Amino acid sequence: MRQEKKDEWMHILNDWKQSDLNQTQYCKNNNIKLDLFSYYKGKLIPRAKNTPPTKDKEPAFTKVVINPSKQPPTALQITLPNGAVISGIHKESLSLVSALMEALS
Repeated sequence: MRQEKKDEWMHILNDWKQSDLNQTQYCKNNNIKLDLFSYYKGKLIPRAKNTPPTKDKEPAFTKVVINPSKQPPTALQITLPNGAVISGIHKESLSLVSALMEALS
């Protein structure tokens, strides 16, 4: 960046800082394009000086822990051709049911 351009924008940025106006108002009052103002502000003013001081406060996000619901397994019932009924099948007994069905077929 040319030194003249840098000096010109530093003057504008310093004038803005002392104006007590926000960036949009300052740019509107001085016929400056806001995107150019933001570009040069980011380029010429170190980021640490732009960032407002942080306060000791709680984080904006909170960890949420979701406990799985303790609902009983969905009841499934098998009725065999001879009328026998197998019920109470759930995830924990699925391997047993599978073996049973294989043995019966």
